[in-house]
Parts: sequence; structure tokens; C-alpha cells
Amino acid sequence: MLRRYRPRVLLLDAARSPRRAFGALPALKRLSPDTGVVLLGRRRASTTLLLQAVRRGAWGHLAERDLSRDLPKAVRMVAARQSWLPRRLSAAIVAELIERGHAEKRN
Repeated sequence: MLRRYRPRVLLLDAARSPRRAFGALPALKRLSPDTGVVLLGRRRASTTLLLQAVRRGAWGHLAERDLSRDLPKAVRMVAARQSWLPRRLSAAIVAELIERGHAEKRN
């Protein structure tokens, strides 16, 4: 269905099985590269877990308690190709991008 409909945003329930959801991210990205995936979790995820999700193709994350307040805005943002991630993740993403840039220069 993902390949056929190619939605702009896909909400992926990671609450019951986060490992399974994380494992599916690369395949979802291959099947529909322009679909922004928002992970839905039971609680606020750690920075390490969120960084791993971004590496695998996630565009956003929402905790269960924030759904009623933030879901419409998160969907709009991801549909517009903007991430919906906690600000605390910004520093980790920037550090990783800088490290990648240094690694590319060395190679």
C-alpha cells in the first residue's frame, strides 16, 4: 500500500514494539522515499534512540501524551518536509553531520 499510495506522512506505532518499528524504517524509506515517517511512542524517547530513528529515516516522534496537542502540527510539518523532533536532538544531529564532514575530508 505504501508503494501504491505514496502518502506524504506515515504514522508508525512504535509503542508496542519499538525494535520492530525501527527495523521497518529502512524498508519504508526504500518503498516510498518521499514519505515522512512519524514514530508514535508511549513516552518521550531518549536522544540515542531518536538519533538512531533519524538515521534510519524517521522525520518525527510523538509521545502518547502529546498526541492530542501536537499531532496536527506534526503532520503538517512533516508533510512540508520539516522534522518534528525535540530540540534536545539538534546538538546530536549537528555533531554527527560535522563528524561525517570530517570523515569525508579524510577519505
